[in-house]
Amino acid sequence: MVPVWTILLLGHHQGSRYDFSDRSLLWLFILSTLFIGGVYLLNQIYDLETDRKNKKLYFLAEGHISQKTAWIYTVLLYFLSVVPSYFLSVTIGIIFTLGLILSFLYSAPPFCLKNKTYGGLLANVISHGSLVFLAGFCIRSNFSLRAVLFSLPYALAVGAV
Repeated sequence: MVPVWTILLLGHHQGSRYDFSDRSLLWLFILSTLFIGGVYLLNQIYDLETDRKNKKLYFLAEGHISQKTAWIYTVLLYFLSVVPSYFLSVTIGIIFTLGLILSFLYSAPPFCLKNKTYGGLLANVISHGSLVFLAGFCIRSNFSLRAVLFSLPYALAVGAV
């Protein structure tokens, strides 16, 4: 979660240079953390068999929680993050909703962008680079073309990693 938090905070810092809003970074940070938890769980649900074969130390693959429980947690985390994000602003809500869509396109069949070289790269660049940066930016300032342009170095950095 630390890389995502970093880009979120960098977006917040950049957004504060252009406008000042009293919307709460703390709430955005909490909602983003819940959302990231949902993304990670969703990915583990769809990677369950390969994680077992590769003996990855994930609580789902090792049987610490059931797949049904993982689904419940995933839906709960998404609900507790996406719905309240609209109370921060409509823009933040749309960003979270786009992230939700991308997380399913990345992990879930029939799309499984994670299994496609350019699809997986693009999904990560957009979601963990641009969208996270834009959420941080837009908690302090308005969405703009400038915000999208400022997100590009972070998106490219995520893509490089």
